[in-house]
Amino acid sequence: MTNRKNNSILFLTTLGVYLGLMLVGGAAPQVFAHGALTRQFDLQDEIEISDDLDNQPDGETALDAYASAVESIFVTSTEIADTVPFLVEQGRYDFDTYYGINAAGRFHGVSYLGKGVVSGKYSSPIRTLLDTFPHLSDSDATPLRLIFAVETQNFEFKTSFAQSSAQDAAGLAETYAALLPTLKERQASAARRLIYESTQITAKDNQLYIVTRLARSDLDALLAPRAK
Repeated sequence: MTNRKNNSILFLTTLGVYLGLMLVGGAAPQVFAHGALTRQFDLQDEIEISDDLDNQPDGETALDAYASAVESIFVTSTEIADTVPFLVEQGRYDFDTYYGINAAGRFHGVSYLGKGVVSGKYSSPIRTLLDTFPHLSDSDATPLRLIFAVETQNFEFKTSFAQSSAQDAAGLAETYAALLPTLKERQASAARRLIYESTQITAKDNQLYIVTRLARSDLDALLAPRAK
């Protein structure tokens, strides 16, 4: 946006110089002004192309945010779970909450149903999920449900996003599912590739479901440097 604003200012400035030179007269000033204006349009074309290349499609951005949230929450939840191993052994370390953004723009969770330990470190990745995935925008709604569970051998991460209609949910599920193979092949991170490979995306009624199931031993080894 800043580049385009600066382009507009440069264009108007150049045009003013051109008109001023026209009043003085002479062929050389006309050639100079024409060259400057032509170069201006070339620059604008280059900036437009650069913008297109730099900006990811919405679907890719959302799935990258999802994979990042899985990584972040896995690291935090396993660290906490290690302090209460008896809960993990009993299969009771889990997290289940609905989230929304109210009319004031504040992120909030309601109806906590899990038995795990809540951490403030979860807030940032969860807010990012709400900011990047399409969902109902009603300020009274809680369109995101997040469930994850740390088990002795496995880690499960589930999200559901409420949409305006079943048709919208189905369309998003089809779009995101089609992107997973491409994102997996393009990722340099072994952990991120594993997450995409282990993720399923479906829709039912007006809900978009994204579920990832992973072996803890795989992610523990892959994300060990990040946990330090």
